[in-house]
Amino acid sequence: WLSLSVGQTKLFAFNWVVSLIATIVLLGFVIASAVVPFDWRPPSGNFWPLIGVLGLIGAVAHFGVIKALSMAPASMLSPFNYGQIFSGALTGYLVFGHLPDGARSASP
Repeated sequence: WLSLSVGQTKLFAFNWVVSLIATIVLLGFVIASAVVPFDWRPPSGNFWPLIGVLGLIGAVAHFGVIKALSMAPASMLSPFNYGQIFSGALTGYLVFGHLPDGARSASP
């Protein structure tokens, strides 16, 4: 995560936000495309709107991260990533009824 943050900070000096988001989307597309032939199951019609909302939320989140990295150094912003641990645990509990255990919490 830190290398991605630093890399985005360096790229931001030369590119603007839209090109960075396009680069991230293209990279994700290429990586995901390598796995698709082995485990693709077409989603039902009900999931397409959810997939679209997920993509929109992801784009807004990436925009926010890139904008934040353009305004402050990655070393100042990295402590805020710990909020993802809390929100991930809370979401896991509220949505799936799962609490993190020690083995999963300690692994990288």
